[in-house]
Amino acid sequence: MNTLFNFPKDLFKPGMELSGKWNKKSYVIIRYIGHGENGSVFLVESSGKQYALKITEHSFDLSYEIKMIQQLSLTQGNHLGFSVFDIDDFVFGEEIYPYYVMPYRTGITIEQYLTGMRQADYLYLFSIIVNRLEMLHREGIVFGDLKGEHIIVDPITLEISLIDYGGLSLFNESVRQYTVLYDRASWRMGDRRANPHYDFFSLTLIFIKIAIGENKFKRIFQQSRHVKELYDIIPNINSLKLLAPVLMKILTGKRVSAKIIKRELETIRIKSLSDSKRVKWKWIEWVFSLSFFVFIMMFLRLLYAL
Repeated sequence: MNTLFNFPKDLFKPGMELSGKWNKKSYVIIRYIGHGENGSVFLVESSGKQYALKITEHSFDLSYEIKMIQQLSLTQGNHLGFSVFDIDDFVFGEEIYPYYVMPYRTGITIEQYLTGMRQADYLYLFSIIVNRLEMLHREGIVFGDLKGEHIIVDPITLEISLIDYGGLSLFNESVRQYTVLYDRASWRMGDRRANPHYDFFSLTLIFIKIAIGENKFKRIFQQSRHVKELYDIIPNINSLKLLAPVLMKILTGKRVSAKIIKRELETIRIKSLSDSKRVKWKWIEWVFSLSFFVFIMMFLRLLYAL
């Protein structure tokens, strides 16, 4: 894992100003956000706006990542949030550290948002993310390193953002970065070749982990590393009851497409609405029947009193 542990300890403290060698744009460090396989990310400010700045010691991996993001920004960037604000080098002593700056996405992780939420919330967010991934797949690219920390939800607007693009990989190439817990090959359900199912498989595991809890999910992975145990528990998880048929199909079907997933999700949504309406009308009928019964009893009581 390439991190910035070789940087001087005091270099990136909050308030430190970083200036680019070529474009001369300056950024003030606000705080450290985290690190990935090929760099560390900081929240920075420039001209009154906040950005996420990713910087590394190795230029090759970051250059590939930037190239992919630039390609997406020309096509699906507005929908997916893939865009680059600045690309430059930071010079410290005799060392040169390449970096790029991208929009900073506010919100909370999908794990934080979905904890304790209803079945309908799970269904809705799963559908939104499938749509986002489909737009990415149309460009012949998979997200690759999909995990809960990389899916940000705005709790007010419910806008979804995918962050940390180090795993972006072209179709049929090996996935560049991955997290073992959500990796199809680690679960012995396929290889690590980039295709749409790889992303959908990871997304499915993310939702299962949120629903059953991190400890139980990790225990299943460590003990068996096979989805068979997940098959047995998914139908019994209340928050996943609506999604269960789709999740099971994704776990087992390597050829499941976004089109098939979306069609089944829409069928589930319509059925759920229909069932809700039936329950609502049954409740109304019950209230009406009870009210009518009370009215009759009061009328008979009044009649008897006369």
